[in-house]
Amino acid sequence: MTSKMTSEEIREAFLSYFESQGHLRMASGSLIPVGDPTLLLTNAGMVPFKAFFSGESEPPRKRLVSSQKSFRTPDIDEVGDTTHLTLFEMMGNFSFGDYFKEDAIKFALEFLDTRLGLPKEMFNIAVHDSDNEAVELWLQAGIPKEKIFRFGDEHNWWGPAGDEGPCGPNTELFYDFGDDRGCGKSDCGPNCEYEMNAQGEVCDRFVELWNLVFMQFYHNLDGTRTPLPAPGVDTGLGLERAVVILQGVSTIYETDLFQPMINKAQELTGKKWGSDRDTSYAIATIAEHGRSSTFLIADGVIPGNEGRGYVLRRVIRRAIRHGRKLGLDEPFLGELVKVTIDKMGGIFPELRNNQEFILNVIKLEEERFQQAFENGYSLLTDALVDTKTLSGEVMFRLWDTYGFPVEMTQEIAEEQGVAVDMDGFAKEMAAQRERGRASSLTGGDRAKIRVYEGLGVEATRFQGYEQVTGSSPVIGLITSDEAVDKVTEGQDIEIVLLDTPFYAEGGGQVGDAGEVSAPNGELTINDTADRMMCAMAHAIGNVT
Repeated sequence: MTSKMTSEEIREAFLSYFESQGHLRMASGSLIPVGDPTLLLTNAGMVPFKAFFSGESEPPRKRLVSSQKSFRTPDIDEVGDTTHLTLFEMMGNFSFGDYFKEDAIKFALEFLDTRLGLPKEMFNIAVHDSDNEAVELWLQAGIPKEKIFRFGDEHNWWGPAGDEGPCGPNTELFYDFGDDRGCGKSDCGPNCEYEMNAQGEVCDRFVELWNLVFMQFYHNLDGTRTPLPAPGVDTGLGLERAVVILQGVSTIYETDLFQPMINKAQELTGKKWGSDRDTSYAIATIAEHGRSSTFLIADGVIPGNEGRGYVLRRVIRRAIRHGRKLGLDEPFLGELVKVTIDKMGGIFPELRNNQEFILNVIKLEEERFQQAFENGYSLLTDALVDTKTLSGEVMFRLWDTYGFPVEMTQEIAEEQGVAVDMDGFAKEMAAQRERGRASSLTGGDRAKIRVYEGLGVEATRFQGYEQVTGSSPVIGLITSDEAVDKVTEGQDIEIVLLDTPFYAEGGGQVGDAGEVSAPNGELTINDTADRMMCAMAHAIGNVT
């Protein structure tokens, strides 16, 4: 093996090697998939190139290479252990109707050997059980027959990245860490699922390093597959896994990709990663979630109660919870943001370009959740005493009143050995929706809806993540469910703005208060609400 390489050197080695093989270097795409409604977030290196594989668009060159930032949501609640991440970097080389299986295999082995110093003797190979062609190509490349394993669709069929899209069989290179990382079974190999010991540690001798996907078909929404007009190659070499191997460490958190964040978390908490399991888990969670939040916000995601915004909110609030477990009662994630930008901003300039915005979003979300967490956590800990199952009513109250993501409530309950009543939570959610529908049928609400609709603006634009003051045209003044042209001193009114820095009530946060000034008067804002029925924020106040 070569001398220890930095993450920057490994990334550059990959990109420059494939440039030397005729590939065009492409910048990483956004974590928000462009023009792809089937995906919540970019979760693989090929996502920005999906239209090239399907034939909908022409690629700038038939060979491309990139290092794509990616985000996967299923394992958020596992982050903090030694293997799971939300944000990761997928290095990939791509062919659109140019080379296929033979060259993809040749390139992979040559790069690993000549650029990273990892000879073919270090690898075991997995292929789809129907792909005899790939088996023969690996044999010709010098991989012994006993190191080639066949698996079905669960392990070696790829795609689509969403409900539809390109797909095909894939073949994987597994790095062999050696017998001392294995389960000791005679049939230990790739995808081994044996337990190593009485503590239930899973065998991790073989770790998937590089996945070569042979795009041969398009998976349609109706479940059928049609041959692609020009079969292609989509590969993914996980940067984080390569760094672990080449830097000779046991976990991603010991690599140069994470050490700056780990060190900052240790500095903030006064605790040491590696001192004990719970402390290590919490510090790793803070480091990982601080990093991933930075990337999400840089690409335009802001905290919310659905979709991408909910993913970001879960990540931020989970980091806050683990920070509080280590004694961090005040906002702290901004410090992780700064370290992340220092480390990654040279590769991803959008981090530096949006630093002020990222810090504002993080600060506001932390401040909004801190007090709500304190109050809600007291309710939760009381509810967990002397019970085997946490009721759906309590879970709903934590979500509705205090802004606890239901996944966070589940995680806390599971730490205490308490089950959760998800069916009861679903019933509470359904009851709330029914109350909302019933409420919308009342005469007063119908009248108010008509007033909002008559103002002619679809939604107030929230500016509070960029600024805490601002200016805006007044779209409407409302009193007694009627739109009016002017109000007089002492009236209770609602004011509708085109742009607003006021945050509306919701997610465990009371609405913002403040002041609105105009040339001919001032308003004292007592509350801010979000009228979901007409998608319009409004403020309630008095003319003073």
